[in-house]
Amino acid sequence: MADGLKFSFEFDQSALKSAAVANPDRAAAIVLEALRIAVRTAIQAELHPAVLADLNRKIEKQPTGNLANAFGSEFVEGKDIVEGKLLNAASYGLPVEDGSKPHWAPLEPLVLWAQRKFGYDEFTAYDVATRVRYSIAHHGTKGKHFMRDGFEQALPKIEAIFDSMHEAVVQKIAQG
Repeated sequence: MADGLKFSFEFDQSALKSAAVANPDRAAAIVLEALRIAVRTAIQAELHPAVLADLNRKIEKQPTGNLANAFGSEFVEGKDIVEGKLLNAASYGLPVEDGSKPHWAPLEPLVLWAQRKFGYDEFTAYDVATRVRYSIAHHGTKGKHFMRDGFEQALPKIEAIFDSMHEAVVQKIAQG
């Protein structure tokens, strides 16, 4: 999940162009500032909470909360671009999102997981972890798709943010 979840929107530029004729000097600055606000609002107020809600729905017991706490956002702003990303820094974030192919998972994190999730003593947790490890080695893991599904849930609100930004920008440019 190092690349995060990316999305983009396109706008009807004809309204922006006709409004920019009235105030060409400020039009680009107004659009860029509005995009900065819209991208940050979309990620921080809508996407991040929706992804966390989906994660909590799909993984009821999160013994450490490390996956949920590993989310952060990154913003890149340039002369004519505004890009925002919701990222998860947990090393196991991508396998939880997409699933994994069969592999030998490290045993110690599985032992800790069994102890925290089920309250098992070390001996029982080791036995459970060994069985889970064997299952992962033969079957892999299924993805939870909390990022994808959270994004789909947040998308209508995100689109509304950008639609309202578009209308406000056209009005602001036209007003001068």
